[in-house]
Amino acid sequence: MTILELDGIAKRFGGVVALAEASLRVRRGTVHALLGENGAGKTTLMRIAGGLIRPDAGALRLRGAPFRPASPAQAMACGLGMVHQHFAIVPSLTVAEHIALVLRGKYDVRRAAAMVRETGERTGLALDPSRPAGDLGVSAQQRLEIVKALATNAEILILDEPTAVLTPAESGDLLTWIRTFRAGGGSVVLITHKLHEALGIADDLTVLRRGRVVLTGRRHELSREQVVSAMLGDSRLDLDTAVVQRRALAATVPVVGRVSTSRCGAWAEKRARPSGPNQPLMSTTTWVGAEVNTHTEPSVALTPTMAASAVSRPAT
Repeated sequence: MTILELDGIAKRFGGVVALAEASLRVRRGTVHALLGENGAGKTTLMRIAGGLIRPDAGALRLRGAPFRPASPAQAMACGLGMVHQHFAIVPSLTVAEHIALVLRGKYDVRRAAAMVRETGERTGLALDPSRPAGDLGVSAQQRLEIVKALATNAEILILDEPTAVLTPAESGDLLTWIRTFRAGGGSVVLITHKLHEALGIADDLTVLRRGRVVLTGRRHELSREQVVSAMLGDSRLDLDTAVVQRRALAATVPVVGRVSTSRCGAWAEKRARPSGPNQPLMSTTTWVGAEVNTHTEPSVALTPTMAASAVSRPAT
């Protein structure tokens, strides 16, 4: 059964087309991975579902009924919570004070503290209600954001790059909790650039590229190669031809993005011609080994020595 549906969503920011007829269907009790390069429109699409952005066109349905949240509070009241990549934490407020702010009714820190304890016992997301949020580690701050969503009885959680700032052990703990939440009937939209995580936990996958859905389906029906090809926009791409060779990295032209290799994989590189006579060559690097990671950074000139060194030493 579909619990959340976005159909034909369009959104422009000035002259930039962020989304063009993008659609997504989330089934109840599943994890739906939303994949794509940076700038593909993943977060924008989910911010529309979460009430932060109004779409220019398209329809949303929640549990089969029309759904058009005017604010995050309205979305949360309907059972949909979003945990953003950059946490909405006030360092000076305690854990309980954060929860009290999102609870309905009178502002009651004591009631919020009791809820934090109860949620910790029930879900394993334990937190000290009296501790200032600024004293929490990164994984505990993320836990607080999830507890804030659960405090409003969210049955749909949108997690935006949730493991990007976590250690491997913390990421494993979070993924275990996501499985538990799913087993209890909850639904999760997982926005991630880590392909191995998506393939390992998702029931369904959707790939966005330049604001459009280019691939969607059940996890067991899609191969790793299909997903990578959809993300990069090259149907001929495979994990062998995608590897950046030493000779390609040894060029002295400026490139955009870090260069890294590992025993588990390598960076795939896509280049675009300069937009002007004095503009650097633009490049997008994408991980095709244990995970896929796309990013764009200020240009960095690579010398042959730097490039050869980057290739010869696995990343640590």
